[in-house]
Amino acid sequence: MCYAYKPVKDETGRIWKVPHREFQLLVRDGLIVPDWDGYHYAKDRVAAILVQDKEYKVLPMRWDLVPRHFFPELPLAEMIKRKNSRAKDSKGFPAWNARSETVAELYSFRTSWGEGMRMAVPAAAFRERPNMDGAPKEFTGREYDIRLKGIHYLGGIWAHWENKAGERLDSCSIVTVDSLGNGLLRGIWHERCPLILTEAEAEEWLDPATTPRRALEMCRLFSADGMEKEEVVRPVKPDAQTSLLEGL
Repeated sequence: MCYAYKPVKDETGRIWKVPHREFQLLVRDGLIVPDWDGYHYAKDRVAAILVQDKEYKVLPMRWDLVPRHFFPELPLAEMIKRKNSRAKDSKGFPAWNARSETVAELYSFRTSWGEGMRMAVPAAAFRERPNMDGAPKEFTGREYDIRLKGIHYLGGIWAHWENKAGERLDSCSIVTVDSLGNGLLRGIWHERCPLILTEAEAEEWLDPATTPRRALEMCRLFSADGMEKEEVVRPVKPDAQTSLLEGL
């Protein structure tokens, strides 16, 4: 599953589909905090592009979709606590990715999918870990940056949650497809690939006139030719005893 992506910096507004000044106002007001040199991770607040009233909008969203029917009677903070819970018999569940094979059927996603609530984020790269059964032992603990060649977007869906007190939350999920046929991703023993769209495809994906049936046809695997991988190298933690001696 895709759990991190690197956003694209754009001084013109073309990639983000909105005037640059409009994007800067969101940054100024603290509604979005873009990290051009780093990654956004699942559950972060991200900037998502969508179409509302026939215009492109950039909307801050939590990257972990919360369907509108998930405990709307609760305060926002308590709802998020339940959503994050992994305790036995809890109602919590992760939803930063939505499989294309089941997005139209699963209770968590089907309302957003059926109502055409689609979004996209411009991405320069995403990050994956080996997650397939049978992966060789030497892949244990490895992590990879998957860089994209050219301008691309990750396609997904979004939802609007609101309680009776007026607290609201917009959230999203990146759609994923089976990576079978992509030698780069299968080569690092990862079974899924985010839905990667060209600029023209992203425009069709976001168009309210695009039907769920057509959107499902667009959920195709991206070619390995448009990707490059690099293993993430973590800094080695210094030996505690050595550090103490160096401080003398």
